[in-house]
Amino acid sequence: MSAILKFSHKISKGNVKCERSIFLIINILVFSLTGFAVWGIVRIFFGAPITALVCAVGYPAIFAGLIGGVLYLMNRDLW
Repeated sequence: MSAILKFSHKISKGNVKCERSIFLIINILVFSLTGFAVWGIVRIFFGAPITALVCAVGYPAIFAGLIGGVLYLMNRDLW
């Protein structure tokens, strides 16, 4: 997550609100794409339905991406 934070700081040019928003958006996208990749691998081997896609992408995006990102920012005193 620190690499994402450095990248968002570079893009935001010192604006803290913009930095937080960019960090959370990128963090949610990273965890969503990770869940999508896992779903794709499971689909190849086990034939997972589309409803599993919603779970595989949604849960990591909300819990790890959004809530984890907010907690990370709070621990770094950026919230």
